[in-house]
Formats: sequence, C-alpha cells, structure tokens
Amino acid sequence: MSAKLVGKRYASGLFEGLSGDSDLAKQASGYLVSLASLFKDDKFKKVLNSPVVKGEVKLAVLTSGLNPESDKILTQFMRALVDAGRVSAIPAISEALSEIIKEKDGIKEADLITAVEVDEAHKNKISAMLTEKLGYKVELTSKVDKSILGGFIVKFAHSEYDMSLRKKLNVFVQEAIA
Repeated sequence: MSAKLVGKRYASGLFEGLSGDSDLAKQASGYLVSLASLFKDDKFKKVLNSPVVKGEVKLAVLTSGLNPESDKILTQFMRALVDAGRVSAIPAISEALSEIIKEKDGIKEADLITAVEVDEAHKNKISAMLTEKLGYKVELTSKVDKSILGGFIVKFAHSEYDMSLRKKLNVFVQEAIA
C-alpha cells in the first residue's frame, strides 16, 4: 500500500478520533509536522524504523512532546502507529491531516506561477481576488517560471487559470496566422 494512501487512512482515523474538531486537529497537525520534519534526518529515521528498537522506546520518543493528560488521543494514536509498525508513515499522515483540515475549513491550495519572485502583498492580493471570484479561500504557494514572460498562472489540482504573457502572445500569434 502506498505511503500516501496509508497517510490518508491514518489521518482520517485521527481526525475522526478528534471528533472532527478542527482546532484539536490543527494542534495535532502541528505536532505531526514537527515529528515529520525529524524524519528528514536519516539517523532519526533509521532509529524509528529499526525493528531492533523496542516499541516502548519509539513511543517514548514520539510522545515526548505530549502531555499525557491533555493529549490522550494523540498519545493513543502514536501507540497505534508503533504497534502497527507504521511509524515511517508519520510524514504522509502529517500531510494528509493538513489536507483534511484545509478541506474542512474550505481552503483550496494552488500554485502561483510568476516570471519573477512575487512579494507577500501581491500574493495576498491575488489570493483575495481568487477567493472573491471563486467563493472559497485560496492558499497560494509561489513558484517562479521565467518562460511565462509576465503575468501569472494559478494551478489548482484539476484546473488552471493562465493569465501569462506567454499565453497571450501564443493566442495573438495563432490569430495572426489564421
């Protein structure tokens, strides 16, 4: 089973375990994000994925930043991951839980592609314009592609808004040829 699918299943289970409470899920997501960042360290990843390291040691490491009283569900969740041998799925679970929270909060992610680096003010302006036009909040991630020459492209998972100079020039050339 792919890591992404495993991540989605466990993230859905955690979200349901938190009674669909977006605030609790955001706290859990923050903790999972910090754990997921540790998996970028090869030594840390090897230790947690090693069959030689006892489950109780893994659990102690994974829950060291939790309060056993107030974070009972997350502590139980970590125990379930250790028992199932799914500790390596934490980065995928973290990503999937973030997606679930954004979906519940009505937020769509998109890439903002520009010819030059764009500052936060312009990014926020484009995000606000899209939010107004589309009827849901849009969270943008900036990317630079000099080949678009100017303007911008907004890419969602299944659609794209191309307001680039490259597209306008291509349309102009096609009309001139026709």
